[in-house]
Amino acid sequence: MIFKKTLLITKYFPPMIGGSIRWYEEVYKRYPSGYAFVLTQKTEGWEEFDAKYPVSVVRTTPWGHSSLHHRYAKIYWEIYRRAKFLIQREGLVLVHCDIVLPAGLIGYFLKLTCHFPYILYAHGEEITLYRQLKPEKYIIPLIYKKAKAIIVNSRFTRQLLLEMGVSPSQIHLIHPGVDTNYFRPNLDSTFLREKHDLKDKKIVLTISRLQERKGQDFVIQAMPKVLKQIPNAHYLIVGDGEEHSRLEKMVRELNLEKHVTFTGFVDEDVLPYYYNLADVFILANRETETKDIEGFGMVFIEANACGKPVIGGRTGGAVDAIIDGVTGFLIDPTNVNAISQKIVFLLTHPHKAEEMGKQGRERAVREFQWDNIAKRIQGLG
Repeated sequence: MIFKKTLLITKYFPPMIGGSIRWYEEVYKRYPSGYAFVLTQKTEGWEEFDAKYPVSVVRTTPWGHSSLHHRYAKIYWEIYRRAKFLIQREGLVLVHCDIVLPAGLIGYFLKLTCHFPYILYAHGEEITLYRQLKPEKYIIPLIYKKAKAIIVNSRFTRQLLLEMGVSPSQIHLIHPGVDTNYFRPNLDSTFLREKHDLKDKKIVLTISRLQERKGQDFVIQAMPKVLKQIPNAHYLIVGDGEEHSRLEKMVRELNLEKHVTFTGFVDEDVLPYYYNLADVFILANRETETKDIEGFGMVFIEANACGKPVIGGRTGGAVDAIIDGVTGFLIDPTNVNAISQKIVFLLTHPHKAEEMGKQGRERAVREFQWDNIAKRIQGLG
């Protein structure tokens, strides 16, 4: 393969955490030395991360909210200026943009002013958000259409772009991946069971930010029905976010304090152990009234890689992440009965749950290896 010296412009990069962030971290560290550079913002802990990361990372002051409001013009100008300087200094020939705003906008202006090609990631949720806003909904189609290529994470995201008038030839469906050596079965999670006082419990697990679209609220509502049939079931919620207070209030109102545990944020290196602790992984992802939606759901693949069956909402990109009836179940994410029934089924049919987890693991190894995904992205442009 002939590698092209590439600049990734991204607002979201480690030590921040999230599915797409892990995507960028894994892909660009697989470039040959000196062929990848990252332009991003300063976030808490960045110095320690950058010292260990095998790619040159350039940081600027925080980028603020991603929109076309004039208050961010000065910030975006600085990002553009730094990107142009890096391109010229390092002899770069290609720009990758993590998301349409602001990185895609910077890529678009580099193309206008320097005739420089850019490749753009599309995740899904940003499209459903921006097409409701002015002037964003008028500008982002142009940014997508002028890209040399667009990397989409799911068929759902691809369809959003086609509806926007983007040419099918521009769109490349490349799912995010998973490190199947890191996320693997049979890790000893006894220390977590002891830490959270979960002896003899059947664990229903969600790992995600506490956001409305992630659906922790509907799983909480389903727990009383689950507990009627499986009294030792316990819902373990890993992560934090803006929904935390509302979810805790819901737990109190349903008298579920002894059956639901919030861990808050946990370190990345302990996530595989949480997956291994679970009997069932669930993310009841849904489309919200504000059109926020799950673009793919890397957590489903991580859970499968750890040999666990998964349950997800039949919406957004989750329909690509889960093979219904094979690696897990797709359900109506707002139907409490459907959620409880699938949880109970998997907890009362351990052989079926084990079979789904095994098939999920085999699929993760076969289709979602980071080395293969990185090669596909590196070959674009």
